[in-house]
Amino acid sequence: LKERMNRLTEEAKEAAGAKSNLEAELKKANAPLKKRQQDLSHMKREENNAKKRLKDATRHLQDARNQVIAAAGSAKTEEARRIAKIQKAEQTLAQARDQVDPLQESISLSLQKYEQLEPHVDQAKHNVSQVQSQLYAVSKKVKDLKSSSGGNSLAVFGQKCAAMRAKVDSMRRKFRGPVVGPLGAYLKIVEGKEHLAKIAESAIGGGLDRFIVTNDEDRALFMKLRQDVNCSSRECGVLQLVSRIRHTLSNTILFF
Repeated sequence: LKERMNRLTEEAKEAAGAKSNLEAELKKANAPLKKRQQDLSHMKREENNAKKRLKDATRHLQDARNQVIAAAGSAKTEEARRIAKIQKAEQTLAQARDQVDPLQESISLSLQKYEQLEPHVDQAKHNVSQVQSQLYAVSKKVKDLKSSSGGNSLAVFGQKCAAMRAKVDSMRRKFRGPVVGPLGAYLKIVEGKEHLAKIAESAIGGGLDRFIVTNDEDRALFMKLRQDVNCSSRECGVLQLVSRIRHTLSNTILFF
């Protein structure tokens, strides 16, 4: 049990290290994306300012044209002055257009780069989430193992196993047949074969927290007791077998 606790602790450390690496990758992936977002925001402001200047120049040009039309009969010097004003307005309009075109091209490039970076950021977030889930699972198992070393040996098979076993024991007279479990309590790895524990657990389906009943009535009562101790749908499962198992599993030890 101590070796298993140490192994799970190492797995927890490895998962924590992987989490830190992925978080660093996420931060690194977010850096260029954040820079592109800032550049995009800046260029949009520049585009809006250029559009405003273009609008103002167009208005000034129209005003100048209106003034030229209204003063068609004025002196040549006045006409020349107004023509110069029109030319200046047209020049300002051309400059505004020249500023808008490069900004639009830059915005388009920034959007393309943003779309290229976004999947990498999403993948990094997904990887961090997976590592966090794995780290939580390993940490929970280590915690259960530590609690089991304090005398509650059933906790290693599931958080609710000890409570479920106590509930079953208190209701023995209500069951028609034998109720055996959790199965993990009847298994033992012989000394020197601890490295095969994971393979053995996988071979039997991993249901070390399951209980065995032998008839429909006992199964119904067991399911009610599961609700009483607030077992989740994945905790303290039940298998219904024929009654030939009666009294044969009370001291069973499985050697690998």
